[in-house]
This record gives sequence, C-alpha cells and structure tokens, in this order.
Amino acid sequence: MDRPPLVVNGGRNTNQFLI
Repeated sequence: MDRPPLVVNGGRNTNQFLI
C-alpha cells in the first residue's frame, strides 16, 4: 500500500491496478 487507494472499486482492490 505505497499509494493511496483510488475511488475506482470503492477502495478495495484498487491497489492491484496501481501495480
């Protein structure tokens, strides 16, 4: 979780999109 979760999927698995 280096970057803050976006409001794409409600902040659940948004971290996978930032990889």
